[in-house]
Amino acid sequence: MEKARVLEIHGNKAVIEADGGGDCSVCSARHVCLSLGGTSRRITVENSLGVKPGDMVEFVIAEKGIVLSSLIVYGIPIIGMMAGVIAGSVVLTPLGLDSDASGALGGLAGITLSLLIIKLISVFIGRKTVFTPRLTGVTRSGISQKSLKIDADSTENQRVDRKKY
Repeated sequence: MEKARVLEIHGNKAVIEADGGGDCSVCSARHVCLSLGGTSRRITVENSLGVKPGDMVEFVIAEKGIVLSSLIVYGIPIIGMMAGVIAGSVVLTPLGLDSDASGALGGLAGITLSLLIIKLISVFIGRKTVFTPRLTGVTRSGISQKSLKIDADSTENQRVDRKKY
């Protein structure tokens, strides 16, 4: 579970900004997400909790979605490059081109084709909820509202008990 701040609301969507902490701080691929020099990332999520700009929220991304996304983003280009190298060598070498050059040209073509395939796949998988971050709670002062229980009998101290979920 990660924490973020709500920046904007657009209809039933909320734009949140998550810092590089939380799950990102232990992820070995965090440099990919934060590679443009920033320390935070903006994510659009469904506003299922009725949040407003300035609210602090908790969100999750399904583990299955992370694994499948990684396989798509990293696996398809590798497979495309290898297939391109083989196809380039098989097709271009008999035409008189050097085998190294034909493999290199085939590899470039394979990577290019794989990036186009990823773009097409992203259109279809973008609609699936397994790949979409989901809001799980609204927080205030670092304490989750869903885990607070206010003791109404204690009017003097307004004692707050934390309940573990």
